[in-house]
Amino acid sequence: MNLLKSLCCILTFNCFVVYATHSYPKQDTLYLSFDDAEKILSDKNVNINQQNVEMKMSEAELRQEKLFENPEISIQHNINNPVTGRYFECGKEGQSDIQISQRIYIGGQRSNRIKIAEANVRLSKSTLADTKRLLRRDLYSTMADIFYCKQKISIMQKETDVIDKILLSYDSQYNKGNISAVEVVRLKSQMVQLQKEVRGLEIDMMSKTNELRTMLRFDVNTHIVPQINEKEILGQIKNLTKDEIIEGIERRPDLEMAKQKVEMAEHNVKLQKANGLPELSVNGEWDKNGNIGHNYFGAGVTFTIPIFNRNQGTVKAAQHNLEAQMLEKEHLHDVIAIEKDQNWNRLLKLQEMVDETSKVAEEMSQQIILNVQRQYMNHNISLIELIDILDTYKEVQFTHTENKLELIKAFVSLDIQNN
Repeated sequence: MNLLKSLCCILTFNCFVVYATHSYPKQDTLYLSFDDAEKILSDKNVNINQQNVEMKMSEAELRQEKLFENPEISIQHNINNPVTGRYFECGKEGQSDIQISQRIYIGGQRSNRIKIAEANVRLSKSTLADTKRLLRRDLYSTMADIFYCKQKISIMQKETDVIDKILLSYDSQYNKGNISAVEVVRLKSQMVQLQKEVRGLEIDMMSKTNELRTMLRFDVNTHIVPQINEKEILGQIKNLTKDEIIEGIERRPDLEMAKQKVEMAEHNVKLQKANGLPELSVNGEWDKNGNIGHNYFGAGVTFTIPIFNRNQGTVKAAQHNLEAQMLEKEHLHDVIAIEKDQNWNRLLKLQEMVDETSKVAEEMSQQIILNVQRQYMNHNISLIELIDILDTYKEVQFTHTENKLELIKAFVSLDIQNN
């Protein structure tokens, strides 16, 4: 009977291995630092690629604005010559008239259109930079979430290993009746609770990993492992000064976007004023057999007289738009300054918290947990004391890990990479 059970177990295990091998394709592991991930983001992210296309579109529009308008040519030929009575006569007695006209822009009618297009190119470049800035924030924050979620799982695994070793050691003693059933049940209950929390963290890590795959456009078979040089980043944070944060305000891409919109609005006001000037065209004409005589050549100018319509309404609207863009730029500058100040103060507080919890986390090291395990198995401490110490260890390590995570996120939100 025991032999049959063993064979069944072996067959079941082999079937599970075969099923797992065929059901889940092998994953390629990719270790990514912040710099590596940012390079991939710039090359493959859909939003960035779309913004690159829009920037090229604005550059093409600029090239179009720099082109002169084509001249207009008008050709007429008489259908019936009343003198000779011939139709479409092309000889000496035939009548042909050719006119050519070229639009001439005056008073900034063309130059301001070009300046608006140039500002639009700069706007599209600033928009691209701002898109990268926001995506970089999301990228770094997501990678940090995965990195520290993995650390939390590792912390809980250490606690799980302690309880697992105790249960393994107590198994034979429990069967002999030397260990209380209450203690075993309580330890197993603690183990189940820990496993539940680990599964929750694993689900969160899978969700964040999928977000990272979407940003970097990797398939599900790529296992991404973020690599964060924690020591280097924490060193950068300690060496950071508030002056660097303040200096970076003017270089923020979203503020650059606001400046370009103001510049475009300024040129638009000038353009609309210029559009109120006369529309001027230079004309030339050749008439083969006109009333004046043979082979008449003439030149002239055509222009509108701005009496009723001087583009007053559009000029006024452009001026109001300029006022709105200037107010928006000033408001955005104030918002960014306040945001930078808040993030700086938050960074300082989090730095203090990391320094404080770092000392406690070092004291509550893995060695202490192993000592507690031995003390409990030697009956020097009670079950309640064991669980209390394990919970305290987890809480301290979790708090320290979360503080480091929030500190790095606060550092990322300062956009030091743009400075």
